[in-house]
Amino acid sequence: MILGLLLACTGGFPASVKVQANPNDPLGALVTVGAVGESGLTAWVESTVDGDTLDGPETSLSASDKTTLVVRGLLGGQTAEITVVATDGGQRWTSPTRDLDVPALPSDWPVCTVTTSDPAWLENDNAGPSAVVCSNGVLRQALTGVSYCVDLKGRPRWSLAHATGLIMRVVRSLPDGGHAAVGYDQSALVIFDAQGRETGWYTPTWFADQTRFVHDWIDGHELLVLNEGPWQGAVVILTSTWDEVSPDTWRLGYGIIVFDPVSETVLWDWSAHGKLGDGVPIDPAIDYDRLGTSATDPERFMHSNALVYRLLPDGSPEFWMSVRHQDWIIAIDPDTDAVRWRLGLGGDFTLVDDLDAATPVPLSDADWFFAQHGPAIESQDGDRVRMILFDNGKWRPGLTEDEWYSRALELTLDLSTMQAAPGFIYGDPSGPDSFFALGGGNAAPIGDGSTVQVLKGWDATAVSHISYPQGDLLWRWECPDLPDEQEQYRAIYLGSVYE
Repeated sequence: MILGLLLACTGGFPASVKVQANPNDPLGALVTVGAVGESGLTAWVESTVDGDTLDGPETSLSASDKTTLVVRGLLGGQTAEITVVATDGGQRWTSPTRDLDVPALPSDWPVCTVTTSDPAWLENDNAGPSAVVCSNGVLRQALTGVSYCVDLKGRPRWSLAHATGLIMRVVRSLPDGGHAAVGYDQSALVIFDAQGRETGWYTPTWFADQTRFVHDWIDGHELLVLNEGPWQGAVVILTSTWDEVSPDTWRLGYGIIVFDPVSETVLWDWSAHGKLGDGVPIDPAIDYDRLGTSATDPERFMHSNALVYRLLPDGSPEFWMSVRHQDWIIAIDPDTDAVRWRLGLGGDFTLVDDLDAATPVPLSDADWFFAQHGPAIESQDGDRVRMILFDNGKWRPGLTEDEWYSRALELTLDLSTMQAAPGFIYGDPSGPDSFFALGGGNAAPIGDGSTVQVLKGWDATAVSHISYPQGDLLWRWECPDLPDEQEQYRAIYLGSVYE
């Protein structure tokens, strides 16, 4: 293996270059570039492996400056060609190309299978020629968690693992090129820099002095990084806390912390309990004695599993929380802490066939979602919000257990009339498009919007790309049946491993 190679400014290349493997990403490299001379440069790395070339992000170098560029997207067991390109605005230089031998991945790396209905589709711009799908897995021999991305051919192109083996369920990219993660088996928010080095570890006790409410546990179901609005750049985590709501009666409620990882400041927090010990939730919309159709455990009456952030037309923020055991998605007002509405069976919306009909026809209870996961907003236009979610379908009314089925379900909400209407649906009660996932899963539009990505959760997870609105299966990444904590929980599509 070539661990390091120093390239002098040969051939007139106006910088020194050092190439080495990245100890924190077996599918990456680190390239240290030092500018030489009095003028500044713009530099980036071109990496070629198996005939594919990826350009890394551009970096500005002032005179005699030195920086380390992160290379991603290499292939295990193959040789990568690394080249640095530099410009000063009027001239372009290319460094000599050097080879880096990439080690083979461990034998217990997650093994999944990719199939496509049309191999030519992989070369189509709509598929994303540099696109990757990212999820979580486990190295089975050591039971060490790994978050990783594969390209549309199924080849691993990036990975991130925690030094102590933390099983990270959700990983999000930060504006500085680093990552934030939350774990399944430990109560912590972890921050990594662009090279994959841990730079921050935050537990509930760390936040305690900055929050209005009590947060006992950092939940591994969700993590957001905000890219717009008053909290731009902040990280949002989901929390949970037990409260004795009456003598010997306990309830597990969920909360939210908005955290600026740069200043290490809590910007806002919320808890469904409100003040602990008073016997009432923060808002009567979340009743301690209520359970949805799909739930049987009154103590875990919420089991929240996802958050959505959106800006209202006036620019103010709003959070949506997926509350699985209520079969609801609730909207939370950060200004007042109130729950604005509840979406789902028994909530504040009427499910109808057509929002624009002269007299919309109400649909049946079974047409709602049940035990849902992973909602995402597709578009907003005034009081109309179009969203998609993964409808697990547990205890769907009118069906026996062996008849349950899951769906990717698109809904358009009209917030002025408090009606919702279904649109795109993928997943049928029976037939070749029928499937069922007891837990996990998410759905979201990807690329130019002509495709929907659907992660089928437990058991035997699979990520599918479905044409929109036709509903044809285009691509599938299928993984074997594993224990629930080892299976994929969330799938995220990126146009490139550098996003």
